[in-house]
Amino acid sequence: MFIATAWSHNDIRIQQIATYIKDIEKKLLPDKGGWEHFFREKIKLEKEALALLASRGIFIGTQALAVIVSLLKKNLQTEDFVFLALDGLAMIFTLYLLRRYEGYEVK
Repeated sequence: MFIATAWSHNDIRIQQIATYIKDIEKKLLPDKGGWEHFFREKIKLEKEALALLASRGIFIGTQALAVIVSLLKKNLQTEDFVFLALDGLAMIFTLYLLRRYEGYEVK
């Protein structure tokens, strides 16, 4: 969950920097554009959806695998159910962190 938090934070910062660069490009290179203009025009944005799916799969998949392995334990104790509940909350929070941040995307 904490790795997903750091990853999400870095992703937001990268999107903010890309927006800043695109704004500078508009002022300095109004006719030619620059990297951010080229990137948005030439490279398909569908690949971003694949990256989001991959990150969700890695983070949520490993958390779900840990829960499944713990459920295979034969004698579950009360504290095991507490940890399973905490794992469920961590998974929900991780999904929240890995949502799309529409406000920071480069347009």
